[in-house]
Parts: sequence; C-alpha cells; structure tokens
Amino acid sequence: MGINTYVLHNPEHIPLQYFPLHLNFFSFFFFSFFLNFFFNFFLFFLFIIIIFRINIYNKT
Repeated sequence: MGINTYVLHNPEHIPLQYFPLHLNFFSFFFFSFFLNFFFNFFLFFLFIIIIFRINIYNKT
C-alpha cells in the first residue's frame, strides 16, 4: 500500500509493477514499512472488533 501510493504520486517513478529499488532506505522504510504496518494493523483490529461485536449481538 505504502510503496504503491508513493510510486503512484511520484511522476518520476513509472514502473509500478517492479520492486522499487531506486528508492533510498529512508523513503522505503517510511513509506513501505510504517504505512503498510499501521494500515494493516488498523484493518485487522477493525475486523476483530466487528467479529467480536457480531458475536456479542448473537449471544444476547
């Protein structure tokens, strides 16, 4: 998610399908690792909360 949005919004980097080795470590670390990790963490906890609330509503 993070690398793809960075490559999409940067007009210098045309090939989206290749692994972007032209990024330096700073951009790769912050755009790929942090955005991917926190976004997937957030989606995972949204999913867990929704399942948990559905189970609570089914029990009562």
